[in-house]
Amino acid sequence: MTDIVNTSTQNNKLHGISGFIMFKDSTCFQYIEGYREDLSQLIQNIKADERVDDYTTIIQGSLETRISPEGWYMKELVDEDFNQRFDQVYNKIKKQMKEYLV
Repeated sequence: MTDIVNTSTQNNKLHGISGFIMFKDSTCFQYIEGYREDLSQLIQNIKADERVDDYTTIIQGSLETRISPEGWYMKELVDEDFNQRFDQVYNKIKKQMKEYLV
């Protein structure tokens, strides 16, 4: 999993993508933000990755400002960070979301 985080951090920085990732058992939850074109390419890359068995988009939409703190090109959250950070991010998304798809 460290390889995924390190590679994602490097690539996301080059493409202006930010977000966070959390691993729990064999499941990965990832939040990403950036320009639509860059995110579309990233999603294609994730789906093509041989380590990914299943990919589901939960919410997709537009935000007025980024939610991820500066420098979070791909921050790995551990269990004790996750609930607190997820609540913060979710509340910011809810306030800023202009449109969404489930």
